[in-house]
Amino acid sequence: FSNASDKKELKNLYIDSGYEGEITFLPMEWKKSKGAFDEVKACKYTVRALNIVGQSQVPVFFHCTVGEDRTGVLAGLVRVTYDGWSIEKAFQKEMCERGYEGGNPRKFTDSFFVVQAVRENLTPLYLKMAAQLQEGPMTEDDCENLPSLKKAHLSGDDFQCSPVTDSEK
Repeated sequence: FSNASDKKELKNLYIDSGYEGEITFLPMEWKKSKGAFDEVKACKYTVRALNIVGQSQVPVFFHCTVGEDRTGVLAGLVRVTYDGWSIEKAFQKEMCERGYEGGNPRKFTDSFFVVQAVRENLTPLYLKMAAQLQEGPMTEDDCENLPSLKKAHLSGDDFQCSPVTDSEK
């Protein structure tokens, strides 16, 4: 556990869920100490999480603070890696439709700075990792040399969520 807040969150998860089995806690630290995005660090945490999902014999529950952006990246990559979804399908169906980035209408209007940060940081990470994962499994060492979006023939501009309303779900 990295801090007291993490310990409290894990304790509350046990209490709220009523679950009595083992819980693997893997915080996704994705910022450097001064708050800047750390792509390599975020990639390594995501690779660890993908390995946990891939090796699990039971359903896996994963969540971040709100359950939309970091959770969305992992959910999208799980779909690409283990379910054979295309990068585009996972982005739209697993990420945007579940509140990732601008897919959450409240976030889009009330917290556009969050949407912008996700577009600039997490979406390129998702695209680079998804392109790499389509070539085969990743190790943490692969995070040091992720392909560029250009090399992966992808553009972050093509991957932006529009707000999804309840009537569209």
